[in-house]
Amino acid sequence: MYVGTGSITLKGCDIAYNTAYQGAAPLAEGGGLGLDGGAHAVLNATRIMSNVNASGSTLYGGGVLLDSGSQVRFEGTENLVAYNEATYGAGVYMWGNVDLEGALIAHNHAANWGGGVFVGAGYSGGRIANNYLVGNNSGTKGSSMLVSHSNMEIANNTIVGDLTGSGAAIDITSSSSGDLKLTNNIVVSHTIGIRKDGSQSVILVTNDVWGNTTNYSGLSAGSTDIHLDPQFVDPASEDYHLTSDSQCIDAGTGVDRLHVDYDGERRPRPWFDIGADEYPKEFFIAASPLVLKSYSP
Repeated sequence: MYVGTGSITLKGCDIAYNTAYQGAAPLAEGGGLGLDGGAHAVLNATRIMSNVNASGSTLYGGGVLLDSGSQVRFEGTENLVAYNEATYGAGVYMWGNVDLEGALIAHNHAANWGGGVFVGAGYSGGRIANNYLVGNNSGTKGSSMLVSHSNMEIANNTIVGDLTGSGAAIDITSSSSGDLKLTNNIVVSHTIGIRKDGSQSVILVTNDVWGNTTNYSGLSAGSTDIHLDPQFVDPASEDYHLTSDSQCIDAGTGVDRLHVDYDGERRPRPWFDIGADEYPKEFFIAASPLVLKSYSP
């Protein structure tokens, strides 16, 4: 599916088993869904799965391609970008000023860079937030995410690998003059957690980088980063919600315009939880005379 302009809403759809073919050059874009500059899409209970590139072509965005100026919004918790293959950005390829929020991006494979997400050259602004990236891998760099050029924030994502391959959870190859800010992310079970090859300025704030063969390469941990088991509910069944014992609870920092988590539950300021999940909390309000009432947000 290709959307060149205007808006589209997909609800309860499967976009699966498509092949993207190259044009005059051996290049193809958007195996499942391609949004061109100015196009907007809302996805609700939609699965983009098992899309690939034609033999001999170079595919950008096996599942989803977001061109400059396009926007995608994931509603609900039943959207999935999974099992797609591409040369670059097997799950999602994005460039320009684009936000990517509220997606489950799982088990995609890039032959080269960016198994889960590839942030392409020319990207500026926008944000990657409230996403689960699970079990993605690549042939060289960016098992979960490759950032090649950016001035942006990556916030409150839960990024889980399978300890295979040489790619990092987040590979940063940019030499942009802007700042790349990583805030409140859980990064676990990769060969390398966060790696920087270029001269990009990287700001690390309250991330949990744990259980990777090497946690950092080419940069040092942020002064507020932690290195603790996030205590997921059931990793064997890929349930990466936090348990009540998790040290990620209230260990993050507030992020502008990020009012809810992946599940739509409110994030109370000033202390966000780290990762895509905000552990449910109860607030106790004193009501006269001396009666405590319990309220759930």
